[in-house]
Amino acid sequence: MIRRLDRALAARGFDNPGTRRLVRIVILTALAVSAAALLVTGFSAWGFSCAAGAGLMLFNFWHLAKAAKGLMFVRKGGATALVLRFYGRFILTGVCLAVLVGWLEAPVGGLLTGLSTVIAGAVIWGVTGMGQKAKEA
Repeated sequence: MIRRLDRALAARGFDNPGTRRLVRIVILTALAVSAAALLVTGFSAWGFSCAAGAGLMLFNFWHLAKAAKGLMFVRKGGATALVLRFYGRFILTGVCLAVLVGWLEAPVGGLLTGLSTVIAGAVIWGVTGMGQKAKEA
């Protein structure tokens, strides 16, 4: 499963093995937390809220990683593109959260749990990569 996910990520432009590993861990963490929340809560509103938060954060993280990769090769206008993409995702995330909380009345605790999956994935990535050798700058 991990090899297949790595091949899919490489096909979508994640060429760097370190970035691909980080994105893979975040994807797997979001999926695991979403599945666990849905199964443990018996497919309640809280579980769906957690899955929605994890999906929203996964969307944000995916596009952040893609933007960072693309901006490494831009000579002019990189900062402007980064700011526009950031605020675009920021506004879209705010609208999604407003719809989830205001209109659909999603439980805030579930959303916060789902939103924190990216942080958990980054922590897992950092802890599992502590023993690997890295070049010093």
